[in-house]
Amino acid sequence: MLEDLCASMRVAAGARKFELAARLRDRFDALSRLDFNLRRFHDWANEASFVYRFDSARDGAEWWLIVKRGVIRQIVPRPEATEERQALASLLHSFLPASEKKNDSRGGVRRPAGELSAMCDSDPDQLEKVSFEASRLLFRWFRRFKSEKERRIPLAKALRLCESRKRAG
Repeated sequence: MLEDLCASMRVAAGARKFELAARLRDRFDALSRLDFNLRRFHDWANEASFVYRFDSARDGAEWWLIVKRGVIRQIVPRPEATEERQALASLLHSFLPASEKKNDSRGGVRRPAGELSAMCDSDPDQLEKVSFEASRLLFRWFRRFKSEKERRIPLAKALRLCESRKRAG
């Protein structure tokens, strides 16, 4: 599409239709910027799987926002009790890519209860819209507040934290 627009712009300029060529150039520039930004967002979303730790403004408690491929999948209080750590470890394990999973008895990927899709009443169009908006919000948050990136934990590390506490507890 961009190549066609560029070719049309050259044809218009060659035919000395400079106003048309300028409009086509402006359209080409706008679409090129949009293409660049969408590719950058897409690349970020594909790599954005982590736990983001934040403190509640209400009570100061630490919460974990679990993000997989740029989509918020779950929000849970920081696990303290053994049962909470075990449940969160199981959830985090289900989100790991196959290349990062250990061979153990947990088996395949399970779809966690409370996932974002439950909010959308299994409507794929609504889920896609909510997922995109949530991803975009996260993307903009981390671009605007660069220091917040330090509060992210890779999924594999968060899983190790839950499992090590489980053994120690």
